[in-house]
Amino acid sequence: MPVDELMELGQVEDHQRVRLVGGIGIFCDPNTFPSPQDMSGLPSNVGVVIGLHPKHSTMSNDRINNALDRVRNMLKCERVVGLGEIGLDHSVPDKQWPHQNDLVRAMLHLINDRHVVVVNCRGASSDSGVEAYLLLLHLLSPISRTQRFHVHCFTGDTYVLTKWLATFPNTFFSFNRNVQGFSLDQPEALRSLDENKLLLETDAPYFRATGQWFSAPNQLFQIAEGVAKCRNVPVEHVLEVSCNNALRLYRMQ
Repeated sequence: MPVDELMELGQVEDHQRVRLVGGIGIFCDPNTFPSPQDMSGLPSNVGVVIGLHPKHSTMSNDRINNALDRVRNMLKCERVVGLGEIGLDHSVPDKQWPHQNDLVRAMLHLINDRHVVVVNCRGASSDSGVEAYLLLLHLLSPISRTQRFHVHCFTGDTYVLTKWLATFPNTFFSFNRNVQGFSLDQPEALRSLDENKLLLETDAPYFRATGQWFSAPNQLFQIAEGVAKCRNVPVEHVLEVSCNNALRLYRMQ
C-alpha cells in the first residue's frame, strides 16, 4: 500500500480531520532498511530517518557493524534528513543496558550537522526515566552544542527538559498519545516548553487508541487535543505551531 494512503488509515471523527503537510519515516530496524529505490518511491513530503533502535544493541558485533555501515551509506542520500533512533531503552533487562551505551558511542561518529538526531529514551517501568535521560545526555556530550535534536515521545520532567536544553539548545520535543496519562512533573514540563520547540507525533503504528489495531498519522488531532488541554491553548494553535516547527527543524520548507 502506498505511504500516502497509510498516512490516512486511522479512524477519526469528522471534526478531527487534519490536512497532513508531511511526515517523517523512521527506519531503525536493519531488517526494514529501505533501498534507494524504496526511498525514491516515497512521497516528496516524507523525510527519511535512518538508525538503530537501542534494543538492537544485543545483536552480534558483526551484525551491528554491518548495520552501521549501511546507515553510514544511506546517510549520504539526499532523501535522508536524520539519524535515529539513537538512545537508551531501560524497559529491557538491565544486563542489556551497557550494550546500549556502547551502541550510542558507536553512533556518535555518524552524527553531522546536516542531519537531525532523533532520540529515543525510555526509563525502566518502575521509574520516571530521569536517570536514562541524564545518562544519554552524558553519552552525547561530545557532540556539538549546535546540533539539532528531536527527542521523540518525550515523557520527561522539567528537570530533564532544563538540563537537555542547557546542553543542546537546538532540541525539539515531540509528544504523543502518552500526554493523556501524564502525571507528577510531566504536565509541567509540557506547559513550560517554549512553543517554538514543540512537536506532535502519533508514532504510528504504535500508541493506538482503545479498541483500534494501530495508530496512523491522520489521528494527529487527538494528540493535539491532549497537548492543547495541558497548555490551555486552542487545538488549532498547537497544530499550526507544531507543523511550522517540524518544517523548520527538518528543513523541509
